Amino acid sequence: MASIAESWNHMADGNALIRFVDVNLRGAGQVMFQNNPVTGLLFIVGIAWGVCGQHAGCGDRKPW
Repeated sequence: MASIAESWNHMADGNALIRFVDVNLRGAGQVMFQNNPVTGLLFIVGIAWGVCGQHAGCGDRKPW
């Protein structure tokens, strides 16, 4: 797992788009004090899952 993290960090240092994604995922992960992009991705997926589960923005439901 450490080699994956090292590879990710190396890619983030060399590419502005990947760095932007990395910073935003780490920011989302900091909600629970986890400075990890994977944790941030899990939080975002969980929030999206909850929103879709409540039908608030997913599927064919009309907002009006």
